[in-house]
Amino acid sequence: MTAEYPDAIFDPRTKENKSGVVYDAGKKTVGFAEDLTKLDEEVVAIQTALGTDDKWNFGTIWEWLQSISTLLAAHKTQHQNGGTDELSVAGLSGELADGQIPKAHDLGGTEHGADSLINLNLKISDANVDDDGDPRDPNAHKVSHQNGGTDELSVAGLSGELADNQPPKGHHATHAFGESDALSDGDIGVVHAIAIQIDGGGAVIETGIKADILVPFKCTIEGAYLLADQSGSIVIDIWKDTYANYPPTDADSITDSTPPTITTATKSADVALTDWTQSITANDTLRFNVDSVTTIERATLILRVRKTE
Repeated sequence: MTAEYPDAIFDPRTKENKSGVVYDAGKKTVGFAEDLTKLDEEVVAIQTALGTDDKWNFGTIWEWLQSISTLLAAHKTQHQNGGTDELSVAGLSGELADGQIPKAHDLGGTEHGADSLINLNLKISDANVDDDGDPRDPNAHKVSHQNGGTDELSVAGLSGELADNQPPKGHHATHAFGESDALSDGDIGVVHAIAIQIDGGGAVIETGIKADILVPFKCTIEGAYLLADQSGSIVIDIWKDTYANYPPTDADSITDSTPPTITTATKSADVALTDWTQSITANDTLRFNVDSVTTIERATLILRVRKTE
């Protein structure tokens, strides 16, 4: 009887105990059918795991064994540069497979012992040597790769970032008004002026409400400036509320205790805006109230604002 494996999985005969024999694991000197059956099952299980093969020509067993070769191939990377078990050149014998760049090798002089440029019989043209017959510095070589050079390199042929910032070509046009990527005043923080003029008609300005305006854009107040027609004093408060709640009242003051003020002068400027409510929402309304005044007959209040959207 010849072996079936590896052409086929072993197919054992069915084995039975003689009539009346009962398997007893404690009887080690007695052979039972169960012992042989278990051995048959183990053989079948192993052969099934390995698989059959057609004369070992890359069948299932070969593929399984091939994994061992893969593991061995991966193992060598541990010894390569940067590996967990890296080998140094000093620990190897023979010649390197690839040519290596020499370290600290004198490339400048002609006198280099047995390995001099002269002994290597290199032909150096007059254009590449100086008056003493020494090779010229090759730094000028890079010029051939510059813009307009004989061997010009394009930016497309390089990787990384350019050393110097480059001016965009035509790109800015897309940000112009009405274009595909138009910028709004808020995108670039455009500064605007909100101004009112209060005129007493040839007489000293009277106290009270003098003007109402609506601000159609979102902005931040950055400064308040007052100009008068003559030296005097004036205090102008500013009240703010939403369009839905118009008109604003004194309770809506945004200037706290530092409203725009001229004191015995012709002008004033306030960029600190201490304790002011500086934010204005689109379509907020502003009301201007003269709290007190002396001498001044005409005054102009200018609010410097920066659009935020």
